[in-house]
Amino acid sequence: MAARDLSFDLELAVEALQGVLQLEPADLGALGELCGLQRKRGDMAGLASALEVRARVSEEAGDKRLASAALRELAQVYETRLGRTGEA
Repeated sequence: MAARDLSFDLELAVEALQGVLQLEPADLGALGELCGLQRKRGDMAGLASALEVRARVSEEAGDKRLASAALRELAQVYETRLGRTGEA
């Protein structure tokens, strides 16, 4: 069952994706879906955590553009949503 099939229950969908990522920590598709769900839920700490992993995995996979986009969004989340300007 795809996490997006569980979108009516965002918490359950997040848990499903976290389970996938325990088995396949470098799954960029699952990381992207997790970021989207965390945005929808308004879980900025969860989004920041997912973006950090997505940036690292993207860089390791050689996808500099995706890594850069994840880091830009992470900086915005730190600065505007979490008030952690020192980390932005």
